[in-house]
Amino acid sequence: MLDVRSRRQRQICIIDRDGRECIIELFRVIFSGILQSEKRLETFLKNKLELKQIINSLNNFEKIKELGSEIYKKFNLEYPYKTIDVEENNNFIIQSNRTYISVLGNGKSHIILDFNEERNQVDIKTVNKDESKSTKYNIFELIRSINKFLRQVGFYLENTAAMIEKHAKDIQNDESRIIYDKSNYKYSLAHELMILNEHLKHLEATTINYKKNKKIIGDISYYSHGLSYFHLKDSDNHLGSTHIDFFTSYSNPEKILLELCSRAKVYGISATATIKSVYSNYNLSYLRKMLDENYIEPDDDEIVQIQDMLDEKREIYNDININIKAIDNYKCNLIEEKIGEDYFTSNDNFAKNRLLELFSVIDDFSTHESSQTLLILNRANSSKSKDGEYSQDKISEIMKIFYKNIECIFVDSKNYDNLSGDLAKALDKNKKAVVISSYASIGAGVNLQYDKAFYEGDLLSYKTLDYIDNKKDFDEIFLGDLTYNKPVLNDDTTNNERLKYLYLLQEFYYLGLLAQKDFKNNAKAIFRSNGYSFMCFKNQKHFDLAMASQIIQAIGRITRTNNKNKNIYIYYSLNLIDRFNDIVFANEISEYEFLPLEAQKLFDDLQEKIKTPKPVQNDMMINKANYVSDQGHKYIKGLLARNWSDDDIALWKQLREVVLRYPTITKRKLKELEKPVRQIIKEFYFLHNKEHYFYTNEGDFKEVNIYFDEPNAPCYQVSQSNAKLDILLKNPLISKFFEDNEFATSFKCCDFKNEDEFYILSPVLFQNIYKGSLGEFVGKCILDDYFNDFCSEFSLGELDSEHYEFFDFVLEKNSEKLPVYIDFKHWKLSYKSDEYLIVDEIKAKMKSLDAKVLFIINLLAGYDEFSIREINEDGLKMVILPYLIDENNSQINNKALEVFFENIKDFK
Repeated sequence: MLDVRSRRQRQICIIDRDGRECIIELFRVIFSGILQSEKRLETFLKNKLELKQIINSLNNFEKIKELGSEIYKKFNLEYPYKTIDVEENNNFIIQSNRTYISVLGNGKSHIILDFNEERNQVDIKTVNKDESKSTKYNIFELIRSINKFLRQVGFYLENTAAMIEKHAKDIQNDESRIIYDKSNYKYSLAHELMILNEHLKHLEATTINYKKNKKIIGDISYYSHGLSYFHLKDSDNHLGSTHIDFFTSYSNPEKILLELCSRAKVYGISATATIKSVYSNYNLSYLRKMLDENYIEPDDDEIVQIQDMLDEKREIYNDININIKAIDNYKCNLIEEKIGEDYFTSNDNFAKNRLLELFSVIDDFSTHESSQTLLILNRANSSKSKDGEYSQDKISEIMKIFYKNIECIFVDSKNYDNLSGDLAKALDKNKKAVVISSYASIGAGVNLQYDKAFYEGDLLSYKTLDYIDNKKDFDEIFLGDLTYNKPVLNDDTTNNERLKYLYLLQEFYYLGLLAQKDFKNNAKAIFRSNGYSFMCFKNQKHFDLAMASQIIQAIGRITRTNNKNKNIYIYYSLNLIDRFNDIVFANEISEYEFLPLEAQKLFDDLQEKIKTPKPVQNDMMINKANYVSDQGHKYIKGLLARNWSDDDIALWKQLREVVLRYPTITKRKLKELEKPVRQIIKEFYFLHNKEHYFYTNEGDFKEVNIYFDEPNAPCYQVSQSNAKLDILLKNPLISKFFEDNEFATSFKCCDFKNEDEFYILSPVLFQNIYKGSLGEFVGKCILDDYFNDFCSEFSLGELDSEHYEFFDFVLEKNSEKLPVYIDFKHWKLSYKSDEYLIVDEIKAKMKSLDAKVLFIINLLAGYDEFSIREINEDGLKMVILPYLIDENNSQINNKALEVFFENIKDFK
């Protein structure tokens, strides 16, 4: 059972729990231990594994040593690192998922590393973007490399410990023999490698982020990968070097909850469980995506059943008057006149107005004969103020003079356990009592009901499941201001608190509430500026809904029992209206089915006074689309950059087939697909209401801006026309190929009668995967057909995992691989120059494969003149065929096939 409202507190606990250390020193210590411990490791593994397993384990250990040695040498880690001409202790690097953001005190944008032979140290320098291009290494490369090393060590410990545990269980022949679990073996392994326990915890955390099921696309969001920041720190304790202290928080409440859900059923219970605010609740959209069919909400029948129970319970409300009152300036002025200006002398208008509001409510309460108890909640607890306008002493003084028959009880988080006894004493002494506290202290989760025997008037009661309640609720409540909800940074803000706000920024970016540029700028501002506040979010609903959630929780303090006063009073500060001016309040709250009737009445009253804002939904959809594109680009880039495993290859193939079958897909159709396919679409697609959109692209998808309407600037388009799909499908061979493989023949997936939006693939997926796969699949289809008709001894084969995706295919003759490779393209470029070819990179790949000939074959073009181009360098031959299909008539270019055959026929 989980009270979902405590999510934000969990996040704070997680951040406060995690630690920090210099990343270079961490690498040096762990690498040094590994260099000295090979013999110890070999001894430890004996009798714990079979010989073959030991050899395999030691080989993997050797690879880790080689990686560490490469990093140590490449970045000159035997020498100290020292900042040069840098503002001390005001330089940070933020790592969010696969993005690095530098925050430098001197306004520069990049940090480079330069080995200083004269000083025998590595200089850490800050430069502008243009200057960074000429340098050999930057600090991001160092961090990435060390993180990779630490991750490899973590995986080695994890996998080897699991292997030892399994082997111990397999050979167990004595039931009395002790079998240790994986954690025991892992700690023992770490000890043999001279890895300290505190370092082992970090290594363990680095492996948590990686998916357990490698056969489906994992979670690529920051929730899985965590957040880090690095602080370039100079100190009198290490004058000769600069520490690059890092703080990493791999955990977050959503991640912990998903882990719980993988082990057991979890019930999330709260009066505000479905309020869609990541500031006060879990990110429900993320949980829904990750849990998929295991994310269960009440169905229509259950909602009706609950509603019927509530309606039965609410029958007594036909005889109850719920009075909603806003405390306005007129009432405050009357109170100031009644009590006297001498009690309101402060120049602090904010505190003065709060005091006037408080006594405006108490004054009204004093006149209600049927009311016995009043609860006053405000944004800060008055009991914490020792002096000033809104202080416990000032309030008590006024109460004793003007409201002698009302007992006043001040409650904070330290003494609310005594509230029940204090309230009983107060009601014994007087007929009325007022409890003054704050939202944070008792605004949620605290039971304030008291024995109904103290109340001498008539109560309306109802029974629930034959249970008779002997308690009664408070009769009245005042809801004060909630301005504290929006976080503000100042001189006292710790770096841990800054990380908390960075988490919040990342959540808003994930939800589409921030554009990528805004996310980066705000992230920098958090670490650069004091006095920074989330003013950029003042029009965002998540803060406002968090406040709405607190109001619902606060109203819940007076809706606990089955015994009701005939008259219920709910007061609120007019400041609350200002807090809600910028959201579509009625639409959001109306989605919440089970509001207490008291809360419904309050929100109806608020809604009448709240201004109608301009819709921001389209901006949110575009921001979310940009986020999906950014994350997809980083994932695909990471996949292409690493060594291919069999699981990686299987995922890559699946990804290509998914985009060809579903360039767009409705929400309803998505539910019918298998989970691995659904996961791909949820990670790499976004919601849209047209079969096309536009985007601009800088730096090979490093910065993409998506537009749902064509901008007045040069741009690219994602659409079936841009992919030339219609032209391709006019060819009978290709049309049948699409039909046989169930590939989509159109980007149109719905008629908008039943669904107003659907999923469409992101720009990087369209350009790099969809169009690339289209070229590869269609090109292979044409060559396979040609081979079948004219030269059946030839076929196209896959490249091995070591060279996977170097090129598309290797040519085979009678199932024997030839030094001939084929790379299909779906380009829209001029072939009169070599600008589209990175010749040196291609030559390096060909040499690695011992290739002799490479065919670069473009899929479609409409040139009047068929111009073959050849490049011959260093004994390597590249043949460029400008098109296989003539886009003017959709016919296959037989001349290209003839040229292809002439170049391969003599290979043996």
